[in-house]
Amino acid sequence: MALKAKITADDYGTLPDGAKTFYKQAGEGYVLDAEGVEDVSGLKGALEKERESRRQAEKAAKDLAAKFGDMDPEDAKKALAKLHEMEDKNLLDAGKVDELVQKRTERMRLDHEAQVKKFSQELEAERTEKGKLATRLSEVLIDSGLREAAVKAGVKSTALIDLQLRGRGIWKLKDGQPVPLRDDGSVVFGKNPSAPMTMEEWVASLQAEAPHLFETNKGAGSEPTNRQTVGGRVTLTRDQARDVRTWRAAQDQAAKTGAQVVVQD
Repeated sequence: MALKAKITADDYGTLPDGAKTFYKQAGEGYVLDAEGVEDVSGLKGALEKERESRRQAEKAAKDLAAKFGDMDPEDAKKALAKLHEMEDKNLLDAGKVDELVQKRTERMRLDHEAQVKKFSQELEAERTEKGKLATRLSEVLIDSGLREAAVKAGVKSTALIDLQLRGRGIWKLKDGQPVPLRDDGSVVFGKNPSAPMTMEEWVASLQAEAPHLFETNKGAGSEPTNRQTVGGRVTLTRDQARDVRTWRAAQDQAAKTGAQVVVQD
């Protein structure tokens, strides 16, 4: 028959005398007297104790998870710390010092990673917000400067947006001031070779490149286009006549020469 590793005293008493020689007494019972066979009652007791500790920790974790939705963040931190304290005590009581150190090290690592992640997210959000503000400030300063230069040069009101979009490709904010820059980052100089080109100079240069942006006969440095015929008349088109500045200039010219202002169809 097969011999059991551990039997009770009653079981031992029912064994044949030949079989009893294979057992030795261990506490209130008997264990098989063979190499590699040990009394595992102590190990089983320790295992059961560890299982009970784990069940308590798992129950505490479930209770914490059930209450977390309604729990104040600070109370949640305290409860989590209490749970870790219980786990550490169970490991320490079981003599598992290495595992305790490992768990504490892992918690520190996870906490550090969480703090780094949170800081990185906050830093990125701050950078994004600053970038948006810088872009908006750049647009306001550049657009307002371009608009002022455009109005002085006689750019059509309907063409202001077009002109501003063109200007944003050239003017960039540098040290808080709009500066005309090439694609390679070098400064575009104007009439003064030692000073950046002004917005007025740039707008004036568009008269040849994009004349459709300007009112008829209006622009930086332009003069009204008038013709004086042999008959002593200063002729204007209807579009020229609608422009107050051109109309007054034509009247002044006619008064000086004794001519008559005539509007052609």
